[in-house]
Amino acid sequence: MSSEINKSSIPYSPLSERKQTMTAVIQAALRYKDHLWVTLPLETGSKKPKETGWAKRTLDKVNPEEDFAANDNIGVLLGTPSNDIADIDLDCEEAVRAASHFLPETNLRFGRTSNPNSHWLYQVRDSGSPIKFSCQGIEGPLVEYRANGQQTMFPPSVHPSGETVVFSEDDEPTRIDRAALVHSVSHLAAASLLAKHWSEGRRHDMALAVSGALLRADWISDDVEDFISGICLAACDPELKDRVATVFDTEARMEAELPTT
Repeated sequence: MSSEINKSSIPYSPLSERKQTMTAVIQAALRYKDHLWVTLPLETGSKKPKETGWAKRTLDKVNPEEDFAANDNIGVLLGTPSNDIADIDLDCEEAVRAASHFLPETNLRFGRTSNPNSHWLYQVRDSGSPIKFSCQGIEGPLVEYRANGQQTMFPPSVHPSGETVVFSEDDEPTRIDRAALVHSVSHLAAASLLAKHWSEGRRHDMALAVSGALLRADWISDDVEDFISGICLAACDPELKDRVATVFDTEARMEAELPTT
């Protein structure tokens, strides 16, 4: 018996043919709708929504095959309208480096081709208002907690830089309470800011200062060591052992009522 398949015997499927002719962005929008995410058409090569009033868009108004043109980018409305999806946007290289140290693990992450882990997605109960962590004198935000009232450009969009937005992990987002996630994001932002000033020649003194400040603020020593470890990761500081030792030294001096930084 011949193993060759007679293609003429395969039933014609309009759905199969339609999927073959769909653009990648429409296929993505259909999949996102299955996740109960509200999708938005964005201008070509841009993060800007094509429609006014996009923040009030609801899932019942989403029709991917009619909403999107061939070269559109795709955005997802964040927060309550989209099954509580929230986006942790890592806006600086220090935050990207230290994210895995501070943020809860999640299996839904994406970014540009050259920076594939700059967005971490979570399903956040009572996702609430967004928060932008920035500092005077530092260009741009450090980290953003993006939620209600905002949208994020999703794969397979083309970033304004010309790079493709791609998933590095494309599975289920971690479910988490807002307070717990914001706590982690706050620590990541603080560590990223300190890492920007964690320059060679002053790292030991800065570690002493951070140890003294946090121990005086009633942090337990294990948490201080963990925080300083995260700063070292963000700052690419190779002398982790020395920096962590400052916590033990500072704690010992405080117990002996000796001066500390």
